[in-house]
Amino acid sequence: MGKWFSTTGKTALLAAALLAGCSPASVRLSKIPSAVVATIPLTDFGTGVAITPDGTRACVAAGSKVVVIDTATNKVAATIELGDMPYAIAISPDGRRAYAADLMQREVWFIDLASNGVVKRVALGEPRRPVLRPGVAVSPDGQTVYTTLSQPDGAGFDLLYSIDTATGAKQQRALDFHPGNLVAGRDGRLVWVAGCRGLCSDGALHAIDPANPGNALRLVLPTVPGDVATSPDGARVYVTNGLAASIAVADTAAGSIVGNVKVGAEPLGVATSPDGKRVYVTNFQSGTMSVLDAQTNEVIDTLNVGATPRAVAVTPDGRRAYVTHSTSRVSVVDLTGSAD
Repeated sequence: MGKWFSTTGKTALLAAALLAGCSPASVRLSKIPSAVVATIPLTDFGTGVAITPDGTRACVAAGSKVVVIDTATNKVAATIELGDMPYAIAISPDGRRAYAADLMQREVWFIDLASNGVVKRVALGEPRRPVLRPGVAVSPDGQTVYTTLSQPDGAGFDLLYSIDTATGAKQQRALDFHPGNLVAGRDGRLVWVAGCRGLCSDGALHAIDPANPGNALRLVLPTVPGDVATSPDGARVYVTNGLAASIAVADTAAGSIVGNVKVGAEPLGVATSPDGKRVYVTNFQSGTMSVLDAQTNEVIDTLNVGATPRAVAVTPDGRRAYVTHSTSRVSVVDLTGSAD
């Protein structure tokens, strides 16, 4: 399974050419001391990762399971079998639930983190050929889960879902682009969705008001987007641009891209520090994590996190990051030694 999930046939060949092996040369990891302080083995390689608000657990989507890690011991505390392929994961603001989106975009699981069991499964349909890998996000008030359906069949088949977390009732909005990862704005009104059009030879970040179907903002990106994150105050949205070896910085108030920062080769995952001062970007090909100063939009440090890093989540105290890889492990990264 590749770094991105794409379509089959002609579109798959084009996407593979666009998304694989086209980045700058990798950083020599031997010259950078490892920042990894613990390694947690998995039975399958992990994709999405999220940390509970109290910092006690990290939830990882891996194979057909969600793996719950105790962050005090860095041991697996629970394994939740879902019977399908969870890819993206998000946690409710109160830390009581996790929400996982299926790789094939067929369903979303509601997971109770007290019992470590599935309390609801919300079916989304049966896409024939998903274009981009899915995302899942929770509204700031915890009442709505957002996810996407991405198909190459034209207008009306690409969808943004809004799911009521109490009832599981869903509403859908048709999109005129193929949606990928997404994040809920801190204002509780907008959802920021990364995506592309046609055969995914472009990229854009879209600000969508699910309650206003006629209103959406489109910000052009340099290439097909990867992960999306928002700053704690909601003033910025960050999007990785794999082929451009950069991360785009969007000003949510101005509605514009205000920076495009060069990072390592094939940036994929992105997360912000709890205080909003740092942005962390995993570079898949480089095996590194770029540390950005959020005020200046400059790279101030590069951490060696091991080969093929994917998603990243930061603990509430800002001292550790949990990183998935395209191998069967999760790395725990020490962030205290990065530039102050």
